[in-house]
Amino acid sequence: MTTPKESRDLIAITGCGSVSPLGFERAGIYSNYLNNRMFLVNRVFNNNVYPVGTLSEEAEMQLNFIILDNPKCRN
Repeated sequence: MTTPKESRDLIAITGCGSVSPLGFERAGIYSNYLNNRMFLVNRVFNNNVYPVGTLSEEAEMQLNFIILDNPKCRN
């Protein structure tokens, strides 16, 4: 991994089994953090705007694989 933006910045990437607006794998999360890329977008629900975490293309593919591979995730 690359070094933090500043030496006083500490980053803890925990729960890599979860979905994050920065990505879904450690290297990608850290890279997206360093480059100010995240997958938060504004969406309208009931005439109100809310920030929503979307999935990257890679995360969408990984999620589809998990759903197909795990019977508990199927409808």
